[in-house]
Amino acid sequence: MSNTPFLETMKAKHDVLFLLLVAGLIFVLNIWAYPLFDVDEPRYAETAREMILHGGDWITPHFNWHIRFDKPPMFYWLIASSYLIFGVSAFSARLISALASFGIMLMLYFICRKTWDRKMGLLAALIFATMLEIFFLGRTSITDMTLACFMTGAWLSLYAAQAYSPKWFLAAGAFAGLGLLTKGPVALVLPGATLMVFLAISHRHQWRLLISPWLFWGLALMFAIALPWYVAVTLANPDTFIQSFFFLHNLQRFGGVVSGHQGPWYYYIPTLLLGAFPWTLLLPYLVQRIVNERRTLPNLVIYSLAWFILVFLFFSLAKTKLITYILPGFVPLAILMAWFWKPALESQAGEKPPNFETLRGLSIALTALALSGVVFVFGFAARLIPDNLQSLYHHQPAQLVILLLSSSFGIAAYFAWHNKALRVFQTLLTGVVLAYITTNLLVFPMVGHMLQADILPYALKAKQDDIKMGTYNLTKPSLVFYQQKQVVYTPKLHEEDQLTEFLNTNPPFERLMYLVVRKSEVEELNRIYPLELVNSGYVYSLVRVRNFPIDKDSNQ
Repeated sequence: MSNTPFLETMKAKHDVLFLLLVAGLIFVLNIWAYPLFDVDEPRYAETAREMILHGGDWITPHFNWHIRFDKPPMFYWLIASSYLIFGVSAFSARLISALASFGIMLMLYFICRKTWDRKMGLLAALIFATMLEIFFLGRTSITDMTLACFMTGAWLSLYAAQAYSPKWFLAAGAFAGLGLLTKGPVALVLPGATLMVFLAISHRHQWRLLISPWLFWGLALMFAIALPWYVAVTLANPDTFIQSFFFLHNLQRFGGVVSGHQGPWYYYIPTLLLGAFPWTLLLPYLVQRIVNERRTLPNLVIYSLAWFILVFLFFSLAKTKLITYILPGFVPLAILMAWFWKPALESQAGEKPPNFETLRGLSIALTALALSGVVFVFGFAARLIPDNLQSLYHHQPAQLVILLLSSSFGIAAYFAWHNKALRVFQTLLTGVVLAYITTNLLVFPMVGHMLQADILPYALKAKQDDIKMGTYNLTKPSLVFYQQKQVVYTPKLHEEDQLTEFLNTNPPFERLMYLVVRKSEVEELNRIYPLELVNSGYVYSLVRVRNFPIDKDSNQ
């Protein structure tokens, strides 16, 4: 049996197919097998569905039949197109993020291959794909991975414009235009700022690039792609779009707290450390190498550093914080981590790689963490599950076997043959991918069933009975997606006088409707309004009401 690592024996023409296989196992495998998770996934999925419903509005996004200006329409357009090809389903909604993740992998592969060699391209792409935050967001129907894909295209095209040919400004403009249609101005601001910082700190100082005609053609292409929708949606909604989109969902998210999403200045430090797992343990050694070689850093490393630092600082300064915002920063981090492995990969046969002991120590640390995870999942996690959901939590022997198997690859990496750094990487990678496959096949379906054990059956019952559905003092967008009808959100009512006033100002929408209520609030609500219990679930109850008041303004 050959001692040569698989990544060395694989032919270059098979690289893309290999990356496609890994992406399929990590991002696509079993995304159809569990329901959409509240609250974000159903909002995006349903907004796209309403675009194609009865020849719907492709200019002004709607959720629950109400205008939604949180994001531009590109992500909705892509999901809607997926629906038209594959039908309306969780698979169709999540497929776009999976394809975007694969797109980023390909871009990392080609830029690192062109700058260094194909092994470095493979390492960068695989490190990115196996980061924990990428694993979760790459199979989730939210806009962040698609935005990261378009922004990555803009960032790398701007780098190529100064490194290879200014004609790459055209590609940068196209990607920036798509980013403007996915999120907004941030898709232009951060890549543009990165190029300016790089030109200022690099030794090349190619300021003449900024007067290149290709740059102006790139900007023209960007506006040609993005501007038509912005004009059309403003004309269609002259009184609301600018205020809602630009001021609330862009400027206010940076300068103020929106929807309660706030955090301390160090919010993204633990986010980064957890999101980059299992490669987090490389960070101290990566920083050490950057400091030691600061005078001779390659241009792509300098550019990636500027890219990462700008993303980290920009979102750290913003008042509204979410763990998904820093996602574009994991792309340059993957480039930097691949560069960290470079001396070890280039060592001659029989020669001990410069950082081999560090890599072997990393494998042992990861093995210890993986084994600790197995002990936690099967020893302590069950105790954290609420009593009313215990029956939904179940172990499967295969899950334990695969998790233990994935942990063993860390041990194998420590005793890697012939001190080959590439074999250490390959065995670690195999263990991580096996753990992700286990999660895809067993953990996600179990968690999805636990979280939606009440909600999904209630939505399907309302759809089957053709009865209007509402919620009381809670928001569950998945009810809209799975019932495929408008859901009425009702605020908390405290006393009969308040109910009377509410009835006078909000005429009943339906004379008969189902209402989803927390089990703990059924008795309280029944005291001020008579209810008929239809079903009592694990966490929520389904009740029937007549002439129930609704809050039409709360449905957004």
